[in-house]
Amino acid sequence: PTRRVFSVIYNPRIKGKGNHKLTEVTSWNDPDRLASQYIQDIRHVSHGYANFEVVEQIEVERFPIKADGFVYDGDEYVHCLRAGRGFHKPDGADYHRILADFDIIAKINSGAIDEVWLFAFPYAGFWESHMAGPGAFWCNSPAMTNTDQARRRFVIMGFSFERGVGEMLENLGHRAESTIE
Repeated sequence: PTRRVFSVIYNPRIKGKGNHKLTEVTSWNDPDRLASQYIQDIRHVSHGYANFEVVEQIEVERFPIKADGFVYDGDEYVHCLRAGRGFHKPDGADYHRILADFDIIAKINSGAIDEVWLFAFPYAGFWESHMAGPGAFWCNSPAMTNTDQARRRFVIMGFSFERGVGEMLENLGHRAESTIE
């Protein structure tokens, strides 16, 4: 079976760094390359059983909104990154806003997608995996509430392009452990 993925890449432009994208400013990994290698590795280790296909992708040049409404300014974020401190707390992203911004529930309900992959950076506020929809349960994070308008459960993966494919596979392992438990 092939799982259809909607991928959202948060790659904001940093004004104080020549308006370059964060991946360019930091020399972090290319999210497209990470996704491709991740898909290949999962297919390989599952002997062709687990297949993923990114059927829709969007790259947004902004920071995700935190659950409390906070949004980083690009220069402020880079300053915190270089200093290794000063990041906003609480860290959690507003997942309901993400679902609404990208019409994810409608995509799930229509069968266009099966799950969501969010790519961002440290302190973006994403869980490794987060389950939503009716009957959602702990999936390496608390079940997402107020998503019963979805016709089925689905998972939202959170990946950091600061990291590599190995960490993405570890996220999947934690997702599997939670699901089996």
